[in-house]
Amino acid sequence: MGGYLIRGMSPNRPTPNGRFAAASDALQKGQALEARGDATSIQEAIARYDQAIAAMSENPIRTSEADWQLALGWMNRGNALQKLAGSENLHQSVAAYDHAIGYFEKITPRTPATHANSLGAAWLNRSHALHELGKSHHDEAMKSCQQAVSILETLPHQTHLVGRLNLAGAKLNLAHLLIDSPDENRLIRAYTATGDALNLAAEHELERAAFAEIGLKSRRILCEIIGQWLIETHDPQRQQQLIATASDAVDTGLTLARRWASSDDTAFRSLAVRLFRFGTAFYRRHQPHFLADFVLENIDPEHTSDAYREHPEFHAIARDSLTASLLDLRSQFPVVAQDPSSDRRLQTVHAIQSALNRLSELPPSFP
Repeated sequence: MGGYLIRGMSPNRPTPNGRFAAASDALQKGQALEARGDATSIQEAIARYDQAIAAMSENPIRTSEADWQLALGWMNRGNALQKLAGSENLHQSVAAYDHAIGYFEKITPRTPATHANSLGAAWLNRSHALHELGKSHHDEAMKSCQQAVSILETLPHQTHLVGRLNLAGAKLNLAHLLIDSPDENRLIRAYTATGDALNLAAEHELERAAFAEIGLKSRRILCEIIGQWLIETHDPQRQQQLIATASDAVDTGLTLARRWASSDDTAFRSLAVRLFRFGTAFYRRHQPHFLADFVLENIDPEHTSDAYREHPEFHAIARDSLTASLLDLRSQFPVVAQDPSSDRRLQTVHAIQSALNRLSELPPSFP
């Protein structure tokens, strides 16, 4: 294959085509190292990304292809630095995304959708790094996230699934940022953004793990928002609406988590644990008559075939919540003969005690 002919180039220096090959090779090796996940491999991955950036920075011909390689190198560098965490790494990560965005914005795209998705992803990752840096960077993180949303919303989401996934992630990040903002309408805006993320994920969350992760995280944030609303509202009808919405989010989220746990035992464990912990606390406080059924549905294989029977963290959460609820019911409410509400409480006490007994028959497997 013919290469670029550059006047005055030393025969011992790599040709532009050679630089492209070297940069591409370094990027691929860096991504393989980064995927290992340990700190040493991530540091080695950053060194590979630096090699790719250096190779393309020395390229005497400025083309969209060269700028694209540079943008990818800087974005990969930023992603890897975020995984190392720490203030210095996060600041360097933001700087890397600034370089990536600068190169992406120079490019005249051959494929506008791919270009828009990559540029939106760079703004999104920049927002996440700024959010990790703390409250002093909140406003800048918000601006970056809103920029990501505005770019990613231009993509055809029915056909561009990577762009759809990134937009769902951007909406979820926006919800996180809004919850932490001083905006008096922050909860309703966060609720709307979370609903958008959930709607984007819902169509594909049963088949694609990345969408399932967004779906689970969205439900968790939804429950957090509803929990704050329940504290603030005193309208019984509104409270019942919120309780029903939260119950649905918890139940559908754990059904989804169990669906994925059956094919990959660890992929969604931490998300499922957080949702289960919220669910037990929520049912204990707002619907104790449903707590026993909720626990057994997620732990007892006689109730649900894909239940988390063997996971000790689920057992510990369930046992603590059932025991505390039993104490609540026995100590806080007097039992009155022939009183319907007393009868219902006694039925709930019996159901919770039965669930505790059933748990004792299902010992978890410890590593």
